[in-house]
Order: sequence, then C-alpha cells, then structure tokens
Amino acid sequence: MDEREFDDLDTASFTRVTAQLYAMIGDRDEAQECVQEAFVRAWAHRRQLETARRRRGSAPWRCSPTSHTAPAASRRE
Repeated sequence: MDEREFDDLDTASFTRVTAQLYAMIGDRDEAQECVQEAFVRAWAHRRQLETARRRRGSAPWRCSPTSHTAPAASRRE
C-alpha cells in the first residue's frame, strides 16, 4: 500500500470510524484523536496490514486499533 492508497483509505474511513468510536466513548475530540493515532499506527504497520487485507479481502483492522485506543482515552480522563 502506497501513501496515496493509504490517504484514500483514510479519507474514505475517517468519519465513519470516528463516529463509531464517538458512540463508544462519548467525546468527539477524543474519538478523533484516537482514530488519528490508530491511522498513524496502521501506517507504521502497513505491510502487515496489506498482507492481512489480501488474505481477508477487506480491512477489518480499521475498527480494531481504534477500539484499542478507546480504553486508553477513557483512562486519560
């Protein structure tokens, strides 16, 4: 996955994933921060994610990293 493809994925997914996380934690700013952090982590591990995406035919990781950052967000309060 190159940078353009990743940007396209980010653009296509950011709002939806942020809304899902906002529903979980109730803080829109914190949800956006968590999603941004998840995408930074995803970019750092893009080769492994691309391999997994090819095997599964989708990108289920989008919700997994954000659900892992949500508990950390609630601990910061």
